[in-house]
Amino acid sequence: MEVFDTIAFSCGLIIASSCFCTAIAQGLIAREGIEAVYSEPKAFGKYITLEMIPHTVAIYGLLLTILLFNFGGIITPEFSSVDASNIDFVEEIGIFYSVLAIPTILSGYLPLKVEGDINESSIFCRKILFSVAGHATSLIGLMISIMLMLNGGIL
Repeated sequence: MEVFDTIAFSCGLIIASSCFCTAIAQGLIAREGIEAVYSEPKAFGKYITLEMIPHTVAIYGLLLTILLFNFGGIITPEFSSVDASNIDFVEEIGIFYSVLAIPTILSGYLPLKVEGDINESSIFCRKILFSVAGHATSLIGLMISIMLMLNGGIL
């Protein structure tokens, strides 16, 4: 039962950190978006686009959780590839991705530092690039977590 407990704890840590950081980033963008849309309704679509960038981090966390649940034997016991010999990889994946999801908050904070009208394409592009820059660490965390799963024999 220790294997299932470790998988559940790691997945809970992944989901909690990715969703919490995503919520903070989206809240920061929504605050600016509400103010901008109130004065200029045409900016609504652009702020919706900015809202979606941090949201992908929660999707990455969900993807890792589904992979760990599936190959850990919680969803499909016949495909279980996690046992006492590679349970350390599950713990490392949970902690590693949770730490790398924290800079997702920058996806909501950095676009706020770009001054100007969002309807200008250069300002909108800068806001998108700044949002993606804060998002990059969690994408790297997803790739490294999948490599750890491959190295540990989980996938």
